[in-house]
Amino acid sequence: MRDMQQAFRELEAAVKKGRMNVAMEICLRLADDIKTELAKPTCVITPEKSRALQEVRKALVNLAGTLTKEGITPEKGKDLVLDAQGRFWEIFSNTVVYLLRHPETATEEGRAITTEGVKQARNYALALINELLLCPKEINVCMYTSETSRTKSFAKIVAAELKKLADLQGRKINFNIAGEEKLLSIYSRLTDEQLKFLDNRKGLPALLNWFNNFNELKKQFPGLTDPRAVVGDFHEFVEKKQKAHQSSEIAWNIVLGFSHGWVLDAFRVAYSGQNIRAMIPNVGFVKIDGDKVYIDTRWYPYS
Repeated sequence: MRDMQQAFRELEAAVKKGRMNVAMEICLRLADDIKTELAKPTCVITPEKSRALQEVRKALVNLAGTLTKEGITPEKGKDLVLDAQGRFWEIFSNTVVYLLRHPETATEEGRAITTEGVKQARNYALALINELLLCPKEINVCMYTSETSRTKSFAKIVAAELKKLADLQGRKINFNIAGEEKLLSIYSRLTDEQLKFLDNRKGLPALLNWFNNFNELKKQFPGLTDPRAVVGDFHEFVEKKQKAHQSSEIAWNIVLGFSHGWVLDAFRVAYSGQNIRAMIPNVGFVKIDGDKVYIDTRWYPYS
């Protein structure tokens, strides 16, 4: 994925020097890059953002033709580029929040991330970097983890891999591992005893039973956590972080929250209408972008 920020700088420089043929080629490359990125199965963006990017792509193709017309001065060309750039910038106005489950871990005490888990974390970073490079603004990535070592290790792997991939493109991305966030925790909500009581190696049926029969289960286990309270905590996390890391005209902010399976599954069930077919996989995620939430290949209204 070509760095859009650098490409627009090259476009502006070409127009300023009156090199309209070069500017035309850059416009067409930008348009092609957007088309390629939108076609990738790893591209997870809202339908509204996809349509907006398609409009920007068309605008760039039209701009390529306009810039080479007779009588287009560098001053006029600059205005046209700024107009296209403004449309592009506007797309990246919402602070996006990812809620992720940790990668594969060992089964023994300590739950260290396995070799396969490291690979899973790097693959997630590889998918995310394309989304980041698509943005022409300054980018800030703020990461929060639960109290467990596996989520902290996950955050460090993703940060290191994103930095390496961004450096290869000559793109500066600001990273900040902000620390622990109780709202992402599993053990502050579900103790080992509660998890054993709920799960008993039954996976998805046990999860849905927790949601659908909570009042009955609570009679058997008086201290059991209400799954709807877990969902409320994630809402609080998203609201707090979107306010704390508001995107601006010049900067786009992404928040990564590294969490755990059962609590993320509660969130998935609440929004998918219990349409989920399996527990969330390693490095599975939920994505909140504006008034939409992405769960299991589908976008749902978020509120």
